[in-house]
Amino acid sequence: MGGLVAAMVLAIYSTNTRLASNLTMASYNWLYELTRFRQVDMTNTDVVLVYIDEGSHVELGQSFIEPWDRSIHARLLDRLTDDEARLVIFDVVFSDPGPNPDADDRFEAAIRRNGRTVLAADHRVETQSAPGELTAVISTTIYPVARFADAAAGIGLTQIWPDEDFVARRHLHGVANEELASLAWTGSRLAAAAATLDAKPTRDDPWIHYYGLPGALPNVSYSRAIDPDGVPPGFFRNKIVWVGARPMPGLFNERRDELRSPYAVFHREIQFMPAVEVHATQMLNLLRGDYLRRIPPAFEMLLLLASSLGTAFGVRRLRPVLIAAVSLGAMLLAATGSAAVFLVWSHWSVWLLILLLPVLLSGTAMILYRSLEWYRHRQRLEAAQRAAHARIAEQAALLDKAHDAIIVHDFHWKVTYWNQGAELTYGWKSAETVGLDIRQVIGAEGSAKFDEAKETVLIQDEWTGEMIHRHRDQKRLNIESRWSLVRDAAGNPASVLVINSDVTERKLIEAQLLRTQRMESIGTLAGGIAHDLNNVLAPIMMGIDLLNMRVDEDGLRSVLDRMAGSARRGADLVKQVLTFARGHEGEKTVVQLAHLLKEMNKIVVETFPRNITIQTSASNKLWPVMADATQLHQVLLNLCVNARDAMPDGGTITIEAENMGEAEILASGPTGLKRTSHVRFSVRDTGTGIPDEVREKIFEPFFTTKEVGKGTGLGLSTVITIVKNHGGLLDLKSEVGRGTTFSIYLPAAQDAVAAAEAPVNAEELRGGGELVLVVDDEPAIRELVATALMDHGYGVVTANNGAEAIELYDGMSDRIAVLVTDIMMPIMDGARAIRALRQRDASLPVVAMSGLLESAEVSRKRQVSDVEFLRKPFDAVRLLVAVQKALARRNRLRIDGGSIGQQRALAATG
Repeated sequence: MGGLVAAMVLAIYSTNTRLASNLTMASYNWLYELTRFRQVDMTNTDVVLVYIDEGSHVELGQSFIEPWDRSIHARLLDRLTDDEARLVIFDVVFSDPGPNPDADDRFEAAIRRNGRTVLAADHRVETQSAPGELTAVISTTIYPVARFADAAAGIGLTQIWPDEDFVARRHLHGVANEELASLAWTGSRLAAAAATLDAKPTRDDPWIHYYGLPGALPNVSYSRAIDPDGVPPGFFRNKIVWVGARPMPGLFNERRDELRSPYAVFHREIQFMPAVEVHATQMLNLLRGDYLRRIPPAFEMLLLLASSLGTAFGVRRLRPVLIAAVSLGAMLLAATGSAAVFLVWSHWSVWLLILLLPVLLSGTAMILYRSLEWYRHRQRLEAAQRAAHARIAEQAALLDKAHDAIIVHDFHWKVTYWNQGAELTYGWKSAETVGLDIRQVIGAEGSAKFDEAKETVLIQDEWTGEMIHRHRDQKRLNIESRWSLVRDAAGNPASVLVINSDVTERKLIEAQLLRTQRMESIGTLAGGIAHDLNNVLAPIMMGIDLLNMRVDEDGLRSVLDRMAGSARRGADLVKQVLTFARGHEGEKTVVQLAHLLKEMNKIVVETFPRNITIQTSASNKLWPVMADATQLHQVLLNLCVNARDAMPDGGTITIEAENMGEAEILASGPTGLKRTSHVRFSVRDTGTGIPDEVREKIFEPFFTTKEVGKGTGLGLSTVITIVKNHGGLLDLKSEVGRGTTFSIYLPAAQDAVAAAEAPVNAEELRGGGELVLVVDDEPAIRELVATALMDHGYGVVTANNGAEAIELYDGMSDRIAVLVTDIMMPIMDGARAIRALRQRDASLPVVAMSGLLESAEVSRKRQVSDVEFLRKPFDAVRLLVAVQKALARRNRLRIDGGSIGQQRALAATG
């Protein structure tokens, strides 16, 4: 690369091309610009310039286009002679006699009187040609008038040969075939004490050394020079005075009397220098011996090769940016060195061509070469990097697809990797965690567990265990953590790979499963207890009824009524336990909420703490609803208990109920509520309120904010399930610190009438001697059922289980009119007994009794149908009505009528 640049620059150097010429001239000019700070002070030099300028023309009254009055020149010479000027040189060609002979005489006399005056001659070259002939070159020298020439001390040529840019760079002190030397040469021979100049100068003279910008040499206008008061006496003593024209713009068609200054690179406003100043500069170069010399061509070519090859080989291994910097430094060094040689030794060279251009071309070529090389290298690196990134991205994608949190941290606990599974698990983005202490990001139990795991990993290379971490929102997480030690290439511990699995949901499900299993066990236990309680309550309720029928005293009747009410309440409690434990829906009937509110008010007042005030409000003529009274009772009770727990320091619970027609629903009803009539009842407290972050979770099963052992988390989930099963809607409004209101909207049953127990005449329930087969494994129930039936005109035979019943029936099938049997019995249960007896008599009337099942369950689970069902506990009236209904069903199959008393009893029981 360097050799190619050297050959190319050498070709430019060796040929006379426009580029080489321009670089040569620019090298010369730039040296003056670079050394301007060291211009020579010419204030006290031996040369003084007298300018024939525009002001002198005007002040002396001389024409701008005609020769001057030579008597004026005579006056100047006399002034210079009187001041004892060393030499006077006129850069003016006096080639013709003047119009005034007296003036010419005076001028000649002044020249002779001075004795050291040099006059100018002009050398002109003209070409002449005619059509069809060769071009002739005619060289002519124009001398001063003979009388002036004879009087002068010498004659010199005024000719200057500038370069293409009109800057005179070389000394020109002679013309071929011409004996005359230049004005500068002639003046120097006369002014120098011992001249060492050649007798006949040639074109290969030294180079001009300019001393500064135009006007650097001392100068004065012509008018001031001849004015006695223009300059002080003795101003020109021992001076070499040059007299010449300072051109005036617009007056000359040719700029023959001025040339461009080498300082015109940055100062175009002072780019022209009068020719007389150029002549004077040349003469000073000769007198001072500080003219310029150009470095020999051989040495210049050596510098050219050194700069080309040195730059190319010196920067071949550098990066492009460094190559540019080194090349720039080399160019600055070349410029500085050339300027130093110019200042110290007065030598110059075409440094722009032999130094800067090779450095620039070599540097540029190496920048391009290295850039291309670096580009190819970068392409290879980028390809390898893309492949590596692709592999890493593929591996990272595989890691990100893992649901587990995969984390890498160093032994200072700083996170170095955090996958998307970790982002989902902990809520922190990877960019937010890298570089942070993992213990501070996810730790929830201090650093002890982390330190234990770290110690185990360092000893065993792995650790597995459970930890409690925290989510970004401070939620606690149950984590199964697996730690593995990662070693570097030297086998030293470098980091720890952590794989964390969030098992919070699994733990919650396990806890819920345990709770569910516990509730199932409680349900099973409650079912057994309910069955036994129903068997206990059944004879009590029937015994009270039988006593009530036989007692006439009002006081005893009142006692029996209270006993009956307590027994019914116990029966309802058993039903509620079954509903909770086994999910039994119960039967929906027309319910008056006013009665339910009164009963709830009584329970709450009697059982809640005294610092809680209970207020109940219900609108008049409250519409009934179709519902299970026991379940609504449970809903109200659960809401009241929650309200109580929300006011540990006391407060007020308000229970309200009101009708809401379609207009009220449209105006103020909650979203999602059907536009039909509803009954709204609400429970409002003045407690702590429910925070927003908890409000969405309170209806989830097993969710509770109460302390362990004080709540199951099933209360509100049971409430909302019951409300939905009744076609209703639950609305919640709560304000932290102010209280909570639960409002329940149930569809109204305006057209329904609550079933009223019509008074039944005992005579209407009497039988006609029909034989009833009573089957029950509980003796008390069996005996009381038999007693109640016998007291009302029925015959009774009893059996302990289904097998005995079948045996009895086979012995008296023609006499048994109806079967009254319990469903759940040992040996053979009631359902199997019913199916067996129905095979014998398909129309056999049956009354089924159960303390656990409802009629629909008897039909579905026990596969029996067309029976009257009695849910234990029951009283004697319900028993008698059920028997009559069973007999009536059979009688309808035989005849189209029946007794009036039976029809009234059936109407009263529905």
